[in-house]
Amino acid sequence: MQNFINGLKDAFQYKWLLALSLLCSVCVASLWSANIGAFFPILEVTLKGESLQDWSANRIKESEQKIAEYDQQLAALDAQLQAGQPDKTAIEQNELQQSRISSLQAAEVKAINYQKRLQPWVEAYLPNSAFATIGLFVALLMVCTVLRHLFLLSNTMLITYVSNQVTRNLRSKVFDHALELDRGTFATHGSAGIMAHITHMAEMMGQGIIGFYSGVIREPLKIISCLTAACFISWRLLLTCIIVTPVVVMLIAMIIRSVRKVAKQLVTESTGMHHVILESLNCIQTVQSYCMEDAERKRFRQSTKNMMQVSMRVTFFNELAKPVIEFFGLSMVMIAMLAGSYLVLEQQTHVWGIQLLDRPIGISGMLVFFGLLIGASDPIRKISGMFGVVGNGIVAADAMQALLDQPSKVRDPEHPQALSHPHREIVFEDVHFAYNENEYVIRDVNLQIPYREKIGIVGPNGGGKSTLTSLLCRFYDPQQGAVKIDGIDVRNLSLHDLRGRIGLVTQQTELFNESIRYNITYGTGNVTEEQIEEAARKAYAHEFISSLPEGYDTPVGQNGQKLSGGQRQRIALARAFLKNPEIMILDEATSQIDVASEDLILDAIREHANNCTVLFITHRTSVLGIVDSVIEVQKGAVTHRPVTAQESSRAA
Repeated sequence: MQNFINGLKDAFQYKWLLALSLLCSVCVASLWSANIGAFFPILEVTLKGESLQDWSANRIKESEQKIAEYDQQLAALDAQLQAGQPDKTAIEQNELQQSRISSLQAAEVKAINYQKRLQPWVEAYLPNSAFATIGLFVALLMVCTVLRHLFLLSNTMLITYVSNQVTRNLRSKVFDHALELDRGTFATHGSAGIMAHITHMAEMMGQGIIGFYSGVIREPLKIISCLTAACFISWRLLLTCIIVTPVVVMLIAMIIRSVRKVAKQLVTESTGMHHVILESLNCIQTVQSYCMEDAERKRFRQSTKNMMQVSMRVTFFNELAKPVIEFFGLSMVMIAMLAGSYLVLEQQTHVWGIQLLDRPIGISGMLVFFGLLIGASDPIRKISGMFGVVGNGIVAADAMQALLDQPSKVRDPEHPQALSHPHREIVFEDVHFAYNENEYVIRDVNLQIPYREKIGIVGPNGGGKSTLTSLLCRFYDPQQGAVKIDGIDVRNLSLHDLRGRIGLVTQQTELFNESIRYNITYGTGNVTEEQIEEAARKAYAHEFISSLPEGYDTPVGQNGQKLSGGQRQRIALARAFLKNPEIMILDEATSQIDVASEDLILDAIREHANNCTVLFITHRTSVLGIVDSVIEVQKGAVTHRPVTAQESSRAA
């Protein structure tokens, strides 16, 4: 709940918009009750066929007559006490009657004084005929209705704008946090899980904010407006009508708890569905090549079935609140009708000895009282529909905050150390690393790699070759030991400084759904067209790029799917060449390139990479012809040795 409240507080940065929306809500609520109250003069005129001037004058006369009658009754009661010697019981009954009559007389005096203050205004400004009076109030009703809807529209637009801004900021916060997560934590949530947080859960949070500021604030104001107007008619009768409120509140609290419980399950199922969608579509080539379309359809349908079942439970509890609320509204109206009918028909102020009115009420006043209760019932019904929306927002806020509270295991140091350009050497010092606790991938690694050295890293799959470069890039931190550059632990360098010195090309080439130019210049900044083409020529990519209809402006598709595997790797190599890094890591970077082109690229690396340290992770002996030494990784053990004559001859 606190996380959702924090989200509501985030909206306060738009406090003037919220204040304006609150003003609109107040206007909507006031016009809502005013529209209902306007029926009172219409009913009075319609039922009695009088103008408001006549009606007001007659009310004053009736009140004066009643006051005179009450004076006579009080005088008669005084005379009874003076006439004989009544006992104690008779005196108490007499005093009780006098108190009741005095109360009625005081109410009439109050009413006549109010009516006399209004009379000059009524005489001066309101129509003289009954029909004109009805026409005036009908016109006022129409104007008030139009104004109410204008204020309602303004309120909705303001709240939606604020909610969208808060949601946008929250999405940005989650996205920013995801970009800073270490690889291990990122893998725990997965791309689909983080995407679900950014899309579905942020949307749930936004809808919850809209539901709170529009429904949970505006609708209660309408209720308060109607009930306040009803209080002016009879606050005692109103209290009698809402006697069932405690029971309803208790039932609603139980329903809200159930809604939050199933909403958590809905979030889990939604995340699972995102996983299925992303996995199936990102691996579409594998799915189709292995004829697994039916299996993926089945998996997706099962995921959507699970989500549908939970959604039905959410709908059930959301809808369960509506009959409870409507029963409450119906109870109010029924109690008012029973008690009000008796009071009007009998012209009484008490029911079963309980005073409900200060003075007898007419049918018009009671009908307006009924209308105000019905007017309060409608927003109560709307509020019931907001419980589920706000409940979902609470659950989504908790889920998103849980992700935001999860710190990255790889962070910038508080006081980063400076590193000279270029560096002198890279050292792995007693390094131990495990992806899972106590399952070490590499153990007791000690390496020294001088600047400008070209190193081949070889070994079987799963031996830890890529792990070495991941530790150097600081995608992970070792459990023991340290990776140092010029004697400085990489954990004491800023991530921007460290990674800014490294150019990384992997076997799983990652391209963005943008142009070839965008992908080559990614991470480099402002460069000239000549520099872009030079980098592409070094990677032997310029020729195929120039043959494309749009050249360097050709879109590559999602993850470069419009290009072949070899073309994607050449673009990634061009990106690394353009960056001109101090340390170049080529992790099977030419695995999808034909042998002839690979030889040309290796020649380019030999020629143009004299001012950087190059680490080749490879299974291809052709690469070893240009390296100075070899790091062999096998079962977590690392051996640094020179290139053998056999490896050199194979490369040749």
